[in-house]
Amino acid sequence: MTVFSKAIGFFMSLLLSLVLMAQEDELSIYEMEDEKFRELFTMDIKLKLASPHNIHHMHEKGDIMVRIMHLNMAKEGLLDGSSELSLADANAAYMVAPKSMDMSMDVLGVMYAPTDDITLMFMIDATTKSMDLNRRMMMVDTPFSTDSSGIGDFTVDILYALEDTDTNQFIISAGLSIPTAKINHRDDTPMAADMILPYGMQLGSGTVDPRIALTYIHIYELHTLGFYANARLRLYDNYRGYHLGDEFKATGWITYFLDASKAIIVRLDYESKGNISGEDDELVFGMSPMADPDQYARESICAGLGFTYLKDDWQFYANISIPIHENVDGIQLEKDLSYSVGITRTF
Repeated sequence: MTVFSKAIGFFMSLLLSLVLMAQEDELSIYEMEDEKFRELFTMDIKLKLASPHNIHHMHEKGDIMVRIMHLNMAKEGLLDGSSELSLADANAAYMVAPKSMDMSMDVLGVMYAPTDDITLMFMIDATTKSMDLNRRMMMVDTPFSTDSSGIGDFTVDILYALEDTDTNQFIISAGLSIPTAKINHRDDTPMAADMILPYGMQLGSGTVDPRIALTYIHIYELHTLGFYANARLRLYDNYRGYHLGDEFKATGWITYFLDASKAIIVRLDYESKGNISGEDDELVFGMSPMADPDQYARESICAGLGFTYLKDDWQFYANISIPIHENVDGIQLEKDLSYSVGITRTF
């Protein structure tokens, strides 16, 4: 983790403390006895503020929600297992080693509820990836960069409410990721012009992937507790001869209501990815860890702080996240700061 990320982590803690302290000087739900206010702070509002923006949630029959989100994720420095590795050591093993990576994603999502118990969710993204690398050959270092951009995979999910009461929501969902992204992006490198980029620089899986998830939210008077878990399965090879590893994610969070329109969300995220099966024959195995399908499995735990603001049918949210633990197979880039901002409109 970089010094910048550590500073952001300190800032997140400080920001949370300052916001909570500021509430002592304001009229908030922790102090207010006014019955009119409590009537305004309805269960519907609590549910809208209750969970992070990327967590599955239900809508009332006939509702349509449109979401626009921007996400940025950075990686910098190298890991070998859970230990930091220098660029020089990586270049001693491989001619080409990654130094850093930046990924930005703009997401368009639509949710529609045909009934009170069922909500449909559709999502597509436009993604840009940029990676800085170093080639070391004959004791000479040659820094270079590669880029890829385009439409990501399209996802569709069906959400079903097993329980939906004033204090609990229990939701299951199933869906598919449909391969609308290209997996043959190319770029010029010092080794060759128009070279196929490695797996991590492609924008999709190239396969139809089943998705399953569950969400549980318990609602208290002044806060909520929640848990979310989802899995994405890769069952067959794409047309380039490989398939990505299965993915599993889990999130636990606490939402603190500041008033009837604002909330702070503290979250902990776990992510696990498997190695790639098969291989792209066009990649030069052994040139870079990025070209090795057995160096993609990883586990990570990240801590996040979010804020959400509700105004009528509009909702704004922002989240910042930093890694607190990582363990990877082989040599991989280390996660750094990530953030997301977005807005939703319900019709």
